[in-house]
Amino acid sequence: MALRLDVSVRTLERWAQQGIGPRPVKAGPRFVRYRASEVEAWLDQAQEAVA
Repeated sequence: MALRLDVSVRTLERWAQQGIGPRPVKAGPRFVRYRASEVEAWLDQAQEAVA
């Protein structure tokens, strides 16, 4: 997701702590993943807010 949004992994971590963006899913002790449907919904919502 970091590559797709052109942000750092640290930014994603900070957003998760602040409740910004789609909810991360823990996939191991050091890995998180994001559900594609939640990412798409969040991006659509963000795009609508700008328009």
